[in-house]
This record gives sequence, structure tokens and C-alpha cells, in this order.
Amino acid sequence: MSLCEGMYITLARNNLSEKYTSLDEQQKKEIDLVVWMDDDVVFGMQQVIGLIEKFESTGLDMLSALCFSRYNKEPMAYTFDFKEKRPIIPLENIRNTGIVKCDAAGFGFLVMKPEVLDKMHASLGKWMFKTPVMPHEEFKEGIYIGEDIYFYMKAKELGITMGVDTDIIIGHDGGVIE
Repeated sequence: MSLCEGMYITLARNNLSEKYTSLDEQQKKEIDLVVWMDDDVVFGMQQVIGLIEKFESTGLDMLSALCFSRYNKEPMAYTFDFKEKRPIIPLENIRNTGIVKCDAAGFGFLVMKPEVLDKMHASLGKWMFKTPVMPHEEFKEGIYIGEDIYFYMKAKELGITMGVDTDIIIGHDGGVIE
């Protein structure tokens, strides 16, 4: 295991995912959806209910609430373009615009179909989440990506669909919510 794979959140997400993928088929049939909630995200029960209800009507494989970066007012909803100087591009002016399809979003308040984990496991094995430094032609040192962005990149390659509900807005404890 590399140092990056051993990071706490990466290890925790992989362990939780493995708990699901190691279930037998009968046990998996009893699970309708998987909800991810980070311990430092601020939300209310109505937001949980709202995200689940909207998710069930979207047809998407994954749906996240709109979260803002802990450090600035940048929304955590992105598109990928690895030919650009900034390959992970934040979507702008999306607040309160409903469900927006995207390539990635925050993972701290997210609903997904359980089959997403099966598909990712079949492709990647146990380590569905990693925190690699990606080679990039514009950056000699490469670019660091978090475990969530790595997961989304691989999910997109597998045809897994993603969206962000820009009407359900959450934040990190001590961070920006606006």
C-alpha cells in the first residue's frame, strides 16, 4: 500500500466500499441505495430526505448535494478536461439551478445506486478510491487529486452518470456554506 492509499479518508472509503462488495447477492438485493455523509459536513434531515427523493427521480447513478470548498466559495461541482491547463474545472453560477449533470462533485453528501460500487470493484478491485498525483503535460510535478475525484474519473470511464443538486446546499463544519 502506498502512502497516498493509506490516508485516512481514502482507507475509510475503500473499507466501507469493500463491506458492500463482499456481501452475497441476497444481502445486496436488500440495499436500495448507498448514502455517503462525511463527519465534517453540516446538513439537516430535510436535506437528507430531499436528496434521496430527487435522486430517485433523476435516473442518474450518483447525485450529490452542492457543497462549497472548505477554503473558498468555489462550488464542488466539476467537469474534466485534461487537455486544459486546469483539468478539473469548477462549474460556475449553478447555485439553485436544479439538477446539473457533471463529471464530479463533493463526496461528503452523496447518494448512489449500489451497483456503482459493484461496477467500480469489478474494474478497480478493492482500491476504488486513491489519492494519486496524475501526470499532466502542463505540470512537471503532475497534479494532485483527492480520492473522490479519482473515483469520479474512473466512474466516468465506466459510463456511470453523475449529477449535483444545486438546490440542496451543504457546507463543511467551519467552512463556507454560501
